[in-house]
Amino acid sequence: MENKRKILVLLTQHNDNFAKFLRFITGAEYTHASIATEVDLERFFTFNQEDGFYVERPTKIYTEHKRLRKCRLYSVEVDESIHDNICNIIHDFEVNSTAYKYNLLGLILSFFKMPWNRNNSYFCSQFVAELLKKSGAIIVEKDPSLYLPNDFMDISELELCYNGTLGNLGDSMSMII
Repeated sequence: MENKRKILVLLTQHNDNFAKFLRFITGAEYTHASIATEVDLERFFTFNQEDGFYVERPTKIYTEHKRLRKCRLYSVEVDESIHDNICNIIHDFEVNSTAYKYNLLGLILSFFKMPWNRNNSYFCSQFVAELLKKSGAIIVEKDPSLYLPNDFMDISELELCYNGTLGNLGDSMSMII
């Protein structure tokens, strides 16, 4: 029997103008999603408008404004082979990071329930859903390009581990894993 490992999905409430616009359009509380493995809890992987593929460190916060951001952390337990698969997929993204762009059109079309997939182009929640699907961690119910951050709260396989602020997430991480 294989060892069990964890995949983590972090939902964050950002407060920049783009995030405020997304909250206005969708009514969603969370406007950003990222993914990590228990191998490296300091590094979460995502997409953003400025960088495309991006490695973020949500527990390394230098401003009070960011410490107060609301967040929710979910986990799913998977077989070691699936965990290794997702780690390999993430590694490929890291190695080829400059080839990836932000999928703004895909994000806009997702509001209208219209899937839009472009080679090497993702928005944050599309990227997380795609990794969960490709790795076999979770069977996603719809096209990954239709996932918005709040949609992950409705996936029964994801277990809520933390609900609070980014400022307290780092302190809670050792108890989560």
